[in-house]
Amino acid sequence: MKKILKTYILTFLILIISLFLVSFIPKKAVYKNTVSSFKYYYNQKKIGYLNNNMLKKDYYKIDYKADMKSLSMAYEIDEKDKINSLVKMNYIAQTEGELQDFSKYLKSDKAIIINYSRYWQGQTIFLRILLIFFNIQIIYFIGVGFFSLILIFLTYKLLKKDKLLGISFIIGNILINFFIIPYCIEYIFAFLISYISCIVLIKMIDRNSKNISLLFLINGMLVAFFDFLTCETITLSLPLFIYIYLTKDKITYKDIFKIILLWTFGYAGMFIIKWSIAYALMGKKFIKSTAFYAKKRIYFENENTLLISITNIGKIIKDLFIFNKFKYGLTLFCGVLFYIIYNIVFNNKNKKLTKLLFVSLIPILRYILLPAHTYVHGYFVYRAILPLLIFITVYIVSVKKSGNLLNSC
Repeated sequence: MKKILKTYILTFLILIISLFLVSFIPKKAVYKNTVSSFKYYYNQKKIGYLNNNMLKKDYYKIDYKADMKSLSMAYEIDEKDKINSLVKMNYIAQTEGELQDFSKYLKSDKAIIINYSRYWQGQTIFLRILLIFFNIQIIYFIGVGFFSLILIFLTYKLLKKDKLLGISFIIGNILINFFIIPYCIEYIFAFLISYISCIVLIKMIDRNSKNISLLFLINGMLVAFFDFLTCETITLSLPLFIYIYLTKDKITYKDIFKIILLWTFGYAGMFIIKWSIAYALMGKKFIKSTAFYAKKRIYFENENTLLISITNIGKIIKDLFIFNKFKYGLTLFCGVLFYIIYNIVFNNKNKKLTKLLFVSLIPILRYILLPAHTYVHGYFVYRAILPLLIFITVYIVSVKKSGNLLNSC
């Protein structure tokens, strides 16, 4: 327990101090590139997709509106009112509307400023620093380059450890249209945290580390700090899947549930701290606002929540590459998944296989618990299904090779 608390406190201090330090960067230092960035969005007509007619589909959508909010929040951090601005995380409300040159609102009385205090908005740390030197176009290039290096290195490590796992990881990334991820600030952090932690995890496995569970605690904290409800479960399910796969039968269900609890503790704890600080500063107004948005993410009024959840699963599968181009892709995918689950439940003696399936289904539980959010933001949350895609590929190939239920795994 002491290790857990020490890790939590140390991680929290590093994150909160980093956020506080960027507030010392004066607004005037980032003003020029913030203006240039907003003009870039306007001149390129970038509001939702890459400039390619073939990519103007929901599953290729890039949430540039969210990125413009992040850009605005990074700029609005006030070096003269540090605590207040870091808690409230204000942004220009006009970015919610139609695309225009938002730079005209940066020093204008016409700007409507509202807060995004429900989240830590840790992405502003990197944005505030990078905006000193670059505009958003260059920042995207940096993101694409860094994400590509991490993805390539992780793929190499997985292929080196287990070819089937590595190949399944490649196929899974293709299916979730991975090339879109680094083109959006909103999307990139959850996957960077997940992929980097997988690299660290492999190193820890090689060294027989006894502190692997703490990695998941840190993951939960990091994704709560840097992400605002995109594919947060990928920081739990993907490294946990790889951990179970590479350690054979050493991981028990007790270990799995301990890891899930630690991740949840890290994730939920960060929100509790943030909301407590925001409540102390803003009072009941913050609680009412947070409750309102939480309700919006869980269900729609006068709608059948179960029906929405079923619809969401269909939408998520259709958004996957290949399945969105094949008329009967949804039927085929559901049929294969049902067949696999049936065999594992009724004909399987391989405990490891059951554990892998269990972990792979974590994002499905998230879709069910937040049906309204999943329905509205299906164009990016579908990528959290990556571990399930890896599992299906591993299962099919292994069965074909062994003629049995993943005996070779």
